[in-house]
Amino acid sequence: MLVRASTSCILSVFAIAALSLTGGADQKVPLLNNPISSWISFKSVPLSEALSTLGQHVEDGFVLFGLEVKLEDGKEPTVTLEGQPGMKLGDAITQVLKQLPDYEMEVVSDHLINLRPSGAKQNPENILNLRVGKFDAVSMRATMILNTPWDVIPELNEALIPKGKPGEAPIFLIHRGYQGGSPITLHLKDVMVREILNAASKATEPFYEMGEPGKAPSGWVYTFDPHLPKGYSQHAWRRHFGLPLGWRAVRDSKKNSKDK
Repeated sequence: MLVRASTSCILSVFAIAALSLTGGADQKVPLLNNPISSWISFKSVPLSEALSTLGQHVEDGFVLFGLEVKLEDGKEPTVTLEGQPGMKLGDAITQVLKQLPDYEMEVVSDHLINLRPSGAKQNPENILNLRVGKFDAVSMRATMILNTPWDVIPELNEALIPKGKPGEAPIFLIHRGYQGGSPITLHLKDVMVREILNAASKATEPFYEMGEPGKAPSGWVYTFDPHLPKGYSQHAWRRHFGLPLGWRAVRDSKKNSKDK
């Protein structure tokens, strides 16, 4: 089954969800008001792992994350979470962001949340702000876009290739991740790389309701390491997964209840 998305589904869904260190995330946003297991706690875990854990413990539906991380000493920032009675997803994210004062959050769709360094969307040096005039992906595996976007976005590939001296053939190494998964279809115009990643994740959201093996919603992670040695790309992407534990069984149970 093909899934279509357009820039309108990315650019006109939600404004940036308000956060304050005292009031927490804006609970008027339905996704942030999703109950989360009150007993969930973790200590000093990498940010992407923390978000996966949060996703595994939402109690109604699911959440996906698009995460941008600047690495320090090759590592993600670590965060801690203390479970509380009546905790909502927005409360948990607020706890996380209190420990990351240089990060911000944006709710992109009914299921997708972006976390990134503050001001990343306005930074002309951020590779995810690279403008792409046209992007067409027909029956393309979502993981190809989320894991290796330079392979399917020519403008990004050109921007990533080091500019060598005249007569030199630059060589650099990029890690390629898992490329399985189900196909999606996207037709986008005048978008940034970040918006393509978001569109690919959004296009996987309907997989939650499908019973077909191998189909699962997924988010994305982009990491930037400014201290890697010459010959290695400072940029890396990978698919991010964090659906509720036993989500297929829960989904099927709800379906069976409705059919009765």
